[in-house]
Amino acid sequence: LGSPEGELAMVHAVVYLAQGKIALYRRNPKKDVTLLLGLVGAPSLFGDAECAAGTPWMCSARAEEDSWCVMIPNELFLQCVDRHQELCSKLYRDACIRHLLANHTAQTLALHDVETRLLRLLLDYAYRFGTTEGDSAVIEKPTSQVEMAAALGVTRKTIARTLLPLEKRGAISRRGDSFVIHGL
Repeated sequence: LGSPEGELAMVHAVVYLAQGKIALYRRNPKKDVTLLLGLVGAPSLFGDAECAAGTPWMCSARAEEDSWCVMIPNELFLQCVDRHQELCSKLYRDACIRHLLANHTAQTLALHDVETRLLRLLLDYAYRFGTTEGDSAVIEKPTSQVEMAAALGVTRKTIARTLLPLEKRGAISRRGDSFVIHGL
């Protein structure tokens, strides 16, 4: 979904993700930067904000695992929202949560340096994909510098430059393809 070249594709549908996990991202080919906007797991919708605003999709989507999606034409989706108060109420609550998350992300980008954001990302990965060993957390999911760069909206080189002092200070270390966070 979307264009690999970073151009906005006009998609005239809302996507219902029935099974799997989808990564939503934006790419700036001129700066060679990809920003991971989020991972969506089933069941969920995306493309509904663009549908409501009548704009082209503002992101691209990539399946992170086997996924099953249903494309709901925009016109049909809007008819359902107009006719069903309960659906409208749930979509409103979901939109409020997404708005808060977007505000939090914008504030994090504006207020924190890359090192702080990277440590927060690694701590989040440790919470979601890790185990605890004493005062350390082992992130069991192999994580590449490219993935971390996409999550933070920076280049892989920036991640490499940021990891080096963290490793020298002993805040983090590597174990194969995994990271270990020390001193929790």
